[in-house]
Amino acid sequence: MTLEDETGFVNVVIWESVFQRYTILAKTVRFLGITGTLQVEDGVVHLIAEKLWEPRAELKPRAASSRDFH
Repeated sequence: MTLEDETGFVNVVIWESVFQRYTILAKTVRFLGITGTLQVEDGVVHLIAEKLWEPRAELKPRAASSRDFH
């Protein structure tokens, strides 16, 4: 896999054993969390995946006080 943000690209290396353990997540989720080890050499960044997971977002926003700008 390749990830991109405002700082550049990161290659995600998912070895076969890790992919087999997390196949359903890797193939189906829209938002994928990856835990692993970074390898950086000559400006090239690789993330060696150790665990794939689905981030959980809070569905209901926290209560906030009124913001009156008058």
